[in-house]
Amino acid sequence: MKNIKRIGVWSGPRNLSTALMRSFGSRSDFEILDEPFYAAYLKETGFIHPMRNEIIKNQLSDYKAVSDFCINGLVNKSYQYQKHMTHHMINNDYLDFILSLKNVILIRRPELVLNSYKKKNKNYEFKDLGFQQLYELYEFIKNRLNFFPLIIDSDDLQNHTELTLKKLCCNLEIPF
Repeated sequence: MKNIKRIGVWSGPRNLSTALMRSFGSRSDFEILDEPFYAAYLKETGFIHPMRNEIIKNQLSDYKAVSDFCINGLVNKSYQYQKHMTHHMINNDYLDFILSLKNVILIRRPELVLNSYKKKNKNYEFKDLGFQQLYELYEFIKNRLNFFPLIIDSDDLQNHTELTLKKLCCNLEIPF
């Protein structure tokens, strides 16, 4: 399909990113690409995940291949929603694909992220929370495209869902 609008939504873990993705996934005009760099991240880091082998087997696990797929992969609907986790982006050699997406950054208060993350992960490092990577991604987009990417606060998404989604759709120039 031609003239596809590809939207990259970037967040760290525990930012309500799955809820936002599902709201777009419920639309008939959207195709979802959920954490496409996860297999590459698992392969590169050796991170032990209960479904590690299955994820690597069933997804692209090369950063360049995933980057290419994010901008050239077949899409059968008018829009593609790409849910990206910033901490998966450990190989930054292939970030230029981001410049062809309409990018949105999803943030959440650090104490809420940390409290939620600690419940599921006892051992973690600061880099696992994605804060630094989110800032670096923001700077990359701002510096390369000369404009500020849209930022959504998860509190607004949770407490003012309809208004936040309407503003998001308006910014993306898509129907609500």
